[in-house]
Amino acid sequence: MFKRFTNACVRVVNRWLPDAFLFAVILTFVVYVAAMFATGMGPIKVLAACGNSDGFWGLLAFSMQMALVLVLGSAMASAKPCKKVLRKAAGLCHNNMQAIVITTMVSTVCCWLNWGFGLVAGALLAKEVAKRVPTVDYPLLIASAYSGFVIWHAGLSGSIPLTLVTGAKFGEVTYQAAITETIFHPMNIIMCAVVLLVSAVPAAWAAEPDADTAAPVQSLTASEATEMQQADAAVTALTDSADYAAMSAADRKAAALEQLDDLVQQGLVAKGSIYADEENGMVSFSYSCGALGGILLEDPDEGNTAADLQLAEAAQQTAQNGTYGTAMLYYAFDDTVNSSRYPNYAYMQSYWTSVGLDTKLDTTVTVADLRRMNNYDLCVLSTHGAYYTYEYGWLWKRTATAPVLLLTEKSTFWNDLRYGMDLLNHRIIKVNGAYAVTAGVFRVAYRSGALKDTIILSETCEFYGKSGHLDTSMADALLSGGAACVVGYVNNVYTVYSRSMLWATVNRLLAGDTVREAVDFGLNLYGADDIIWYNNQGGRRPHAVASFPVLSGDQDARLRAVQAAADSTQQAA
Repeated sequence: MFKRFTNACVRVVNRWLPDAFLFAVILTFVVYVAAMFATGMGPIKVLAACGNSDGFWGLLAFSMQMALVLVLGSAMASAKPCKKVLRKAAGLCHNNMQAIVITTMVSTVCCWLNWGFGLVAGALLAKEVAKRVPTVDYPLLIASAYSGFVIWHAGLSGSIPLTLVTGAKFGEVTYQAAITETIFHPMNIIMCAVVLLVSAVPAAWAAEPDADTAAPVQSLTASEATEMQQADAAVTALTDSADYAAMSAADRKAAALEQLDDLVQQGLVAKGSIYADEENGMVSFSYSCGALGGILLEDPDEGNTAADLQLAEAAQQTAQNGTYGTAMLYYAFDDTVNSSRYPNYAYMQSYWTSVGLDTKLDTTVTVADLRRMNNYDLCVLSTHGAYYTYEYGWLWKRTATAPVLLLTEKSTFWNDLRYGMDLLNHRIIKVNGAYAVTAGVFRVAYRSGALKDTIILSETCEFYGKSGHLDTSMADALLSGGAACVVGYVNNVYTVYSRSMLWATVNRLLAGDTVREAVDFGLNLYGADDIIWYNNQGGRRPHAVASFPVLSGDQDARLRAVQAAADSTQQAA
């Protein structure tokens, strides 16, 4: 409702109200004429009375003062140290509400210090905030940037309080007051604080909920991308080293924190943004530009090894020759060189193609590739996954956690610019110098329902979060984008178990089963969770928490070609 009201006001102003300068000219003549009627003086006398005893030209001194306030305030706001502080303030903004509140509070403080400084600093801050939170209502953000002018005259550049310091004559009375009785009087300070809070609260309420679908305002700059690459080089030099591979988890954490502290000193990582999540094996941080990064404390394959398993013939024999549409295997577990996994996926691709499901195998998965899943009837996400937790906030610290898909696409200068808005909006996170995607990537890519009933099968760890914290954000984003059904795992899953389940599920889909029936077939064949499967394979040291598949969406969904054939059969009958 508030949004509709403000939009209506904007339309009225744009259509009917003239330029502000014209208002200033008109009001000047109104006051001039009113003064003649109120005083009985003629036009020349009224004009001569302007500027006190010095006449109209006596205003030149005051005009020069105001010009200097504006010019010097603008120079201070545009100085590199001030711009750096404004960028850090903007880096505290992670959603629409934070963007509006922080912009309002910072601009108000700047206007209290100096109205010329606040005028420019507020605009610069709004620009930086818009880069980091592109979903924010830009007109509201600009209004927040200039809302500080409500209290500028109660601040250090207030004309009347400063005039009273040397004494001001009002008729026969001369009044003089120190700034301790005006600007720094407790009542004035309390009033300014109240105005600051009162202006920030309704502005925050007016901010719209976050929406990844908003059009971007500005992306990464070349200098910001360069700084990120410098930080990435230091991170990958650590994580790719043999020494790091030989360390314990505790030693890796200490080494990661030491490296990030050094990057903070260099100005490449935001101070206070480092967060060590030992439970999920990740140290998160924020680059100086506001994008998010992470360092894995444990290789995704560590603790996830088990004896390999041949693809079960019992599942293979159920597939029948026919035409079933298209499928894509997004393989991002490794680079396929000397890989024990890859031959299995190459075999699945060739077999499914041979029985009528035209299957492609993508071994160099990029963020851009994941935006083209709508080209297929069935998509398989065979990637590592992780739980990413980061800390944010200014006056009070809060944490946000989200599942991410780890890709093998390395971060480069040009890719950072290409994915700039996604990085700044935290749809893409850089982990160990490579890209990882959050649910926001899918939400934006398929916001118009472009997936068109595609079935999504995910093998990634923690796709649905962890036990005790079920996270459906990934699945919800895909379903809102038009996916028919999404299957993924809770907790860290043994890759052999997930691959075996994938094999059984797809083959049963080819046999005409629904997604629910196909998954249940795999569960009966391999076990209800991966620890049951692991123990059946003779494993003696299973991981701590069992992983199991979760289905979202239409559990009765079938491959489209199979569904079309079934519908034709029913109509014929």
